[in-house]
Amino acid sequence: MVKMAGAKPVIVQTTDKTEFKLTPEALRKAITPRTRLFILNSPSNPTGSVYTPDEVKALGDICIANNVLIMSDEIYEHLLYDGATTKSVASFSPAHFEHTIIVHGFAKAWSMTGWRLAGAPRPSR
Repeated sequence: MVKMAGAKPVIVQTTDKTEFKLTPEALRKAITPRTRLFILNSPSNPTGSVYTPDEVKALGDICIANNVLIMSDEIYEHLLYDGATTKSVASFSPAHFEHTIIVHGFAKAWSMTGWRLAGAPRPSR
């Protein structure tokens, strides 16, 4: 999708040592003056990793400091196990909110695969 938009994706490798989570240090190293968007997926598919609220805030802080937008994929937010908790990056401050685009849906948490949400038609003028 990134390439289709005419951009260059930068993939930052993670390992089991960090539970396949991106660390603040790795994000800092990956950001360049050309960086425009950071994609955050937590809870994550396919690893199942869940960033803690502190980890999410730290990544968001880095994006704000570098004027990078955050696309926060939160479609799995209700699928948490073993006491894991999550918090949207947009909820930490007005600056976090202004830098975040939230992606969500009904398919995962509500078992509504294939369902579509459509707004009401606009009245003609």
